[in-house]
Amino acid sequence: GIEHLKHEISFLEILKNKVKTAIPMYEYIAKNGNFAGYKIIPDKILSPATFQYLSQKNKESVVSQLIDFINFIHTININTFKEFNPRSREEFTSIEKEVEKALVEKLFPLLSDEEVEKIKSFYQESKSIIQATPHFSPTHGDLYAYNVVWDKKQSKVGVIDFSDLIITDPAKDFEVFYDYGSTYAEMAYEKYKGPKDPQFLQRAEIYYKIHTI
Repeated sequence: GIEHLKHEISFLEILKNKVKTAIPMYEYIAKNGNFAGYKIIPDKILSPATFQYLSQKNKESVVSQLIDFINFIHTININTFKEFNPRSREEFTSIEKEVEKALVEKLFPLLSDEEVEKIKSFYQESKSIIQATPHFSPTHGDLYAYNVVWDKKQSKVGVIDFSDLIITDPAKDFEVFYDYGSTYAEMAYEKYKGPKDPQFLQRAEIYYKIHTI
């Protein structure tokens, strides 16, 4: 809605002087506030396939730039972050329930009993692990490969789509690294300055798999 857009624009204003990654800067805002636009970041979506074609040096640079971006967001004071009206975890819980319903009604009929049982088992195990999440922090909320862009000329990363800001499990934002490979998730975790715990990367991989489903 309009209020959410206003908060997103305000958050990006704060970020622009704090992070080195390219981010959207709204330049066109309707008088009634119900529409806003920004110049397209002239880069290429850093899909998993595109990432694989990068040199090792650039792959490591992507990881380094993304983790610097994540480190800043995850260490923002939670009360400060709340001023930007982040989405509630309840909203995403309802979306997850809709996804589960769609799985049962549309996907399961196309699969074998064995495949259905594997998916059900995965969901049950995942829920118990995620429910035991020990920390919550400010997050981007939708950080995966197709919201990351790459400027080849400047060897610079950009991040787009800030409409899902949320206080949740910090491992959620590590989904992007699993898009590129578990090696890069581990590399990023070594440089991570937010709240760590023994199951952190396991949960990150779960989020990645759920998104894939």
